[in-house]
Amino acid sequence: MTVMAPEENVWDRVTAGISRRFVRRHCCCFWSSFAVILLLAIGGIVITLLDANSRGQASLLSESTDYDFLVGTALTVKQQDMVESAERLRSSPGGDRDQEIPERS
Repeated sequence: MTVMAPEENVWDRVTAGISRRFVRRHCCCFWSSFAVILLLAIGGIVITLLDANSRGQASLLSESTDYDFLVGTALTVKQQDMVESAERLRSSPGGDRDQEIPERS
């Protein structure tokens, strides 16, 4: 009859094995994780480009793209800026309530 080790001991052995691999083969761990991250990044870029091509866009940076890379042109950013300006004017002591709130262009 074999006695099962408590779950803590199994977990300790697993983490000790992983730690030993990181300490003994740190260069291999670095390059393998670097390669995995690089492959994931390339895969994400390829998927994004394929999605843009399937929508009939020439590239991600074409004029007709759905992707908004410029945050300043987003409508929600403009609206948030107007709200912050209005709140600043409202909370300022002696602030001019009739002052026009500038809109971001």
